[in-house]
Amino acid sequence: MSDWPRCLILGLCLGATPLLAQDVLQVAPQNHRLALDNVHARVFEVRLAPGERTGMHSHPRGLVYFLSDARIRATYPDGRSEERTVKAGEARWLEPVTHAIENLGASEFHEIHVELKD
Repeated sequence: MSDWPRCLILGLCLGATPLLAQDVLQVAPQNHRLALDNVHARVFEVRLAPGERTGMHSHPRGLVYFLSDARIRATYPDGRSEERTVKAGEARWLEPVTHAIENLGASEFHEIHVELKD
């Protein structure tokens, strides 16, 4: 095999990877304030105005703590989506995920998101 097809295949593989694993700080820095970043975790304060949405991004396993009641839609890379209602004071464990989030409610969506690094 000549070098040209190898380069094309490598380029396609490397080019496709960021679409599936975009860092949330690159995709939605206007909605995510980094509060802590160390060897164990990253902690974000997340805010979305009514009707606002993020681009597709990925998170490792972690947890979220909701600071507001909200109705949100999560959309996944395969096009599937689901709506959720969350309540202030509720916490949820999250497995690794790639998604986009949209605030469907009439008030601000506000959460603390903890990404684990280990």
